[in-house]
Amino acid sequence: MTAAALAAAVLVALTGCEDDTTTDNTTDPPVIAIPDSGEDDELMPLTDMKGLSLADAWNQASGAGFWVLTAYDQTGRQRTQEEYTAWVVCEHAPEAGLYPSSTVIDFAVVKRGESCAR
Repeated sequence: MTAAALAAAVLVALTGCEDDTTTDNTTDPPVIAIPDSGEDDELMPLTDMKGLSLADAWNQASGAGFWVLTAYDQTGRQRTQEEYTAWVVCEHAPEAGLYPSSTVIDFAVVKRGESCAR
């Protein structure tokens, strides 16, 4: 995958959850560094992040070396995750294990206080 393609994938992942109609002060998602195209795509450990706030899960995954991260509203209501601390991870794909750092980590989330789908 070229550096331009990687940058485009991260841009899509980061901007896919934004809502330009809001004007309140919300927490921005953490900044993700894109590795140089010359870096090896080594295997990184992905831990189970169910139950963490989206902010903590995002930081944990990016801290482990994953840089393509996405999130979606598990209820199906397509709400944007503007304040990452207000959302809780119900599940993520892939599950915990060893994966290349270019693996897309997709978080299924609900607002704090809501129940996860079973």
